[in-house]
Amino acid sequence: MKEKKQLFFINQKKHSQKQVYFLLENLSKHENLETFGGALFKYRYDGNHHFSFVPCIVDGERGYHYNLKLRGDDWGSIIGTINANGEIQLIVKPPILPLTEDVLALYKVQFREFSNFFLKNGYSGEGKLTEITTNLLIQADLTDREVHLLSELLD
Repeated sequence: MKEKKQLFFINQKKHSQKQVYFLLENLSKHENLETFGGALFKYRYDGNHHFSFVPCIVDGERGYHYNLKLRGDDWGSIIGTINANGEIQLIVKPPILPLTEDVLALYKVQFREFSNFFLKNGYSGEGKLTEITTNLLIQADLTDREVHLLSELLD
């Protein structure tokens, strides 16, 4: 059976894989991250990739995660930042605590697919995760070992 082609929605608009590659390639460039103080983003995978982002600073004004919208429902999305040094922080806003097995399984997929999305579609930065992300992944039982790089979420 032929695998369904995944679609890419960036800031709620459908984009080609080539366009996504160009975007993520530029998002990983140090000079761009420095210019805009990094980037804020929100990501969700539902068989398709949904990614919304905004530079941290535009025209002297700070961007905000709550302004970021995804096509469809935000439930189960990852909220993140790439700072000016290229470090990636990923967090979640769980609907319930403690996490149920179903919600935990959903977030494991979200983190893995986010890593796939970035690393297979043009992101060329080191992919170093912040200590906050590393601790969240362990404390929320989203991984059974310490991870320090985005690529380690693929394992």
